Amino acid sequence: MAARTNKATADRLASPQGQGRKDKGGISWMRISAGVMLGIPALVILFPTFIVLCVTMLPSLVAFIADRQPDRHTAMTVSLLNFCGALPALVKLWAMGQSLSAAVILISDLMVWLTAYGAAATGWLILMLAMPLCFTYYSLLTQSRLKQYRQRQEKLVQEWGQDVTGLTVTDEDPDKKTAGRS
Repeated sequence: MAARTNKATADRLASPQGQGRKDKGGISWMRISAGVMLGIPALVILFPTFIVLCVTMLPSLVAFIADRQPDRHTAMTVSLLNFCGALPALVKLWAMGQSLSAAVILISDLMVWLTAYGAAATGWLILMLAMPLCFTYYSLLTQSRLKQYRQRQEKLVQEWGQDVTGLTVTDEDPDKKTAGRS
């Protein structure tokens, strides 16, 4: 039995249709049912945590809606920092006994809002500053390299002559240089 299974597996892997099983891209009912079976009891047990997370993680939802890039770097940056800001509220909730009254108390606390939303704003600020800083850095780096290449080119012209540039001076206009071989 094992020999037939191994041969069948080897034949399937060597088939011209591709390597191994292909994902059909459909709905996986096993995953959905497992998510429902685990998600609903977790939601019932951790309902106060769910409420606090829904309120404190709203900037992450906005970031996921606004981010149109395939990798969603903006949404990931904002969400991770937003979660870091929401975490102290969750720790307080768990220390207060994981009750609905504790969740309402935390939601009505201004410092919880400032911490969670301030952390999300820090994520947006990092993203807004990173682009111009990277652009400036790379443009300065490019200018520096271009200057070095021009200096090397001048040394080569001094050492080997004008013919090394590949430019020739035409007889009609000595100021006009044309590309070509002499």
